[in-house]
Amino acid sequence: MARLQVIALVALVLLVPAGTGAQILLRWDGGQASVPTVPTGVQVLRLPWAAATPDSGGAAFQLTVNDAIGALGLGRGMDLAAQAPIWGGGAWDNKEAVFDGDPATSWANPGYICASIRNGCDDIYASPGTNDIDLGARFFIERVIIRSGLSDPSGTVRDFRIHLAGELPPPLWCCAPFRPVVAEVRDNREQVREILLPTPQRARFVQVAVGEREEGWEIHDIEIYGRGFVEEAAYVSNIIALDRPMAWGEMRWSGAKGEDASVLIQTRTGTDPDPLLYWRFTGLAEQKEEVSRTVYAGLSLGEKAGASYDRANWSPWSAPYEFADSSGTPVVSPGPRAFVQLRIDFVPSETDGGRIDYLELQAATPAATELLGEVWPVESEIGQWQRYTYFVFSSIDDDDTGFDRLEISSLSQLGAVLDVRISDEPVPFDVLEADAHRFVIDLPAMGPEDSGAILELDFDARVLRYGTSFDGRVWDSGQSLPTPQSINPGDATGEYEGNLTSVTTPVRNRNLLAVAISPSVLTPNGDGENDITVLAYEILDITGPATVRVEVLDLSGRRLRQLHDASQGMGLYKRRWDGRDDAGRLVPPGIYLARIALTADERSDTRVQVLHVAY
Repeated sequence: MARLQVIALVALVLLVPAGTGAQILLRWDGGQASVPTVPTGVQVLRLPWAAATPDSGGAAFQLTVNDAIGALGLGRGMDLAAQAPIWGGGAWDNKEAVFDGDPATSWANPGYICASIRNGCDDIYASPGTNDIDLGARFFIERVIIRSGLSDPSGTVRDFRIHLAGELPPPLWCCAPFRPVVAEVRDNREQVREILLPTPQRARFVQVAVGEREEGWEIHDIEIYGRGFVEEAAYVSNIIALDRPMAWGEMRWSGAKGEDASVLIQTRTGTDPDPLLYWRFTGLAEQKEEVSRTVYAGLSLGEKAGASYDRANWSPWSAPYEFADSSGTPVVSPGPRAFVQLRIDFVPSETDGGRIDYLELQAATPAATELLGEVWPVESEIGQWQRYTYFVFSSIDDDDTGFDRLEISSLSQLGAVLDVRISDEPVPFDVLEADAHRFVIDLPAMGPEDSGAILELDFDARVLRYGTSFDGRVWDSGQSLPTPQSINPGDATGEYEGNLTSVTTPVRNRNLLAVAISPSVLTPNGDGENDITVLAYEILDITGPATVRVEVLDLSGRRLRQLHDASQGMGLYKRRWDGRDDAGRLVPPGIYLARIALTADERSDTRVQVLHVAY
């Protein structure tokens, strides 16, 4: 997808109290609906969708912007040719008269020269009769309307062809008119002629080529219409500047999208107002030097050496947040930082453009100015339980909140929390929440007086994939709106040299499945003993969803019962078989096969276990 380029010129500064415990809810919306009630002490900052402007780093590209934002829909009344300058394109050959909607203006041709030099024209097409239209973006085109001869019917165009292309032709492309032709009209007599394309298609470039003839002709308007939605749309918020570095908590939103549409939400954070660095040529060969944005704006074209991304002070755009996590997902862009920006890309389907009604982002005075985490050991065998120690180094200033909650989460399986220490001294703790992939503990409050102390946590875990990570967050439970702050991987302790919160396996495991069946002998006679067998399988070492099929086969390989066929991620799953086939009939006594097959993007694995059925 083509990426929308945005250069920030002036940051939108929002003054926020810098005192300990300051909590903010940044809310992007249409600015009309009432804001839900928030806890006392939480400041809500409304950021209307329509406020995004280029001079503050924002942009709205091919969007509808009102109470919600979404990809622009192409109504039957939207003339894409007339709108071309809005999308950033426009008509070639300076024939604007055919796109102004004014029937009094026209693109006129008094007749081809071939009439005088060849004793008449032979119905050919050539570049003088072509009108090339850059729509500025790709649209799903379904019809073209040509209005000609309105002031004089003898000027009605007789023959013309239409060519569509997804991209612009190369410069100096030779020679017009272009092919392939998607529609052709011969001996037209209609002053207003609508051409329905036999096969509507995505296109950015449209060429209308008029056939040569002796008589003159005039075209008053060329109109192009599509259906569905634009191919892509993007919203980039203004750069939001807070008056001190803040911790970024969770983000939530309300919206909708169809199964085939995509809505990609991303964030980035920075330590200064501008994510770009500006350069000018020094005059010595190709050497260049950094200058301020203001100086760069005043340079002549030959002095400007371009701009580059400020990777030292700005994080890259995050990976897209999962749209299904709209009820709340941690912001992954680094903090504490004082500058933040939001980006939303819409990739519509033909029937659905996607929509975001509002988006909220939590910010708060940080629990600590710096949080570094490190786990040990950093190598593990896949599928084996092991004891780990998680180290947290915290630098807590006087205006930080401190923390008394610690969360660890992982795609791998987490077990019991065994011990907590601060500066090597055991301290009391309580496990407040726990499941297979996450736990939250209550621990003694750590404040400025504990700055520099190392928190240690012992726990059991079972790694399920290569490169699994243990993600940590801390917060102050006394906040009105708890805002967890992420722990960054780093050198939390000098005792070990891992400096990571993730672990690896010595040799990447080739097995993606671990399978166990109990009981292996099934007696489905209704006596309550061994009437059902459980097929348990664990998915290991994949980075995303995979297709898993679970089925029971006879010894010839013929499928008798399909128990599951869908997408799944890492974890433990169980399927039950009652000894019946897909039609609900009990299978005869004998030996059968349970087959579990997993297919990921680049890897696959299959496990087959023997089942016995007896009566």
